[in-house]
Amino acid sequence: SETFSKLKFQKPNKYNEVVTASKVSGNDNGFSFNTALQSNVDFFNNTIKQIDYAVSPLSNQAFGYYKFKLLHTFLDENNQLINKIQVTPKNNTEPTFSGEIYIVENTWNIYAIDLKTTGKSLKKPMLDTFNIQQQFQYNAENKLWTKQSQAIQIKAGVFGINFTGNFIHIF
Repeated sequence: SETFSKLKFQKPNKYNEVVTASKVSGNDNGFSFNTALQSNVDFFNNTIKQIDYAVSPLSNQAFGYYKFKLLHTFLDENNQLINKIQVTPKNNTEPTFSGEIYIVENTWNIYAIDLKTTGKSLKKPMLDTFNIQQQFQYNAENKLWTKQSQAIQIKAGVFGINFTGNFIHIF
């Protein structure tokens, strides 16, 4: 499926999405992130409702669920210091993620996310892995970071039949 829409968003939950074009080929079998509203995965929330309420590594309770390790720092194109942080679950049977988050020094904004979770941690035996990558961009005029892109990859299977799903969003 493919959708083109105009989106206005104001935190915490004011959305206005006008879908101007949409094309769907085949049957999504109930697995689709075809609008920006359906696909708004916000790691600043305590839990991620689109991913069975998995605990965000940026939640108020994050230190109870995760271990963090600073891997690297670098300057971005706007000369802002970015921290690459490894995220590791304390317990693999909790609804958590593993991977890396990139945080802007002093502002605590997200620069990028590369995280995954498993069916085991979500208690979904059919699901193998759920990967999500997000990239943010600094808008100097409005002085804020906005989501630029999001990629989701799902690998699952049942009774020896495996499948994957890929969802790419450009904002």
